[in-house]
Amino acid sequence: MLLDKENFRALTEKALVYKKWMRELHKSDFRKKGLKDKYIHAVLESYQVNSGNISILMELSDIFIKSRQYRASLAFLETIQNRSTSDLGCILVMETVYGYMNAEGKVNEMRKKGNEIIINNPLDKFRSRFEAQNIQSKSNRILVSLTEEGRYNYNYTTSEKAIVSSVGKKIQLFQNANVCGSLRNNDEVLYGLYNENGVEYADCVEPDFQSLNDLINNIRKQLNLIK
Repeated sequence: MLLDKENFRALTEKALVYKKWMRELHKSDFRKKGLKDKYIHAVLESYQVNSGNISILMELSDIFIKSRQYRASLAFLETIQNRSTSDLGCILVMETVYGYMNAEGKVNEMRKKGNEIIINNPLDKFRSRFEAQNIQSKSNRILVSLTEEGRYNYNYTTSEKAIVSSVGKKIQLFQNANVCGSLRNNDEVLYGLYNENGVEYADCVEPDFQSLNDLINNIRKQLNLIK
């Protein structure tokens, strides 16, 4: 039997092979081959062997970004930050995610942290990408709260989507809002609350979670790895 260290290396390499293969194929082709599920499964196996590995935490973060679960992604990125406060690659992705959420204050916070890292390490390999990144917030869209709790409301007759807040208030979504595709009517969700021209809207809607274990188990359920 492989030692955990050797097993982890093999699993990680397998995940990266699947990821590279997906990039080389048309989206419909890699779905037919089941490459996405195989890639995610390999990442989960690697995480099970070494849950503190930064590369795997970054892969998990990327998986959640692609499924529009930004707070879930940030949970893994914050774990990286707690382990390595000078990881500019992590800061770069966090800034991007906060940009998706139109969280201008958090974007500025990440920009400040990144600049401090560069001052201490001018040769950081992520410096050029960080300095080139320029995130513009939507000036007419004011963030009220980054994380609110509620329920997803989907009308199957009209296809109308909305949020019912924790106090029972119905909040409309922005047009083309970021909503996790796995959500079903009445699911418990986390969402961002915004004000645009005096009207409250919801955006960045994703399944509620309490811990990293919740997130890992949710992926396993989606892949039918657990019931």
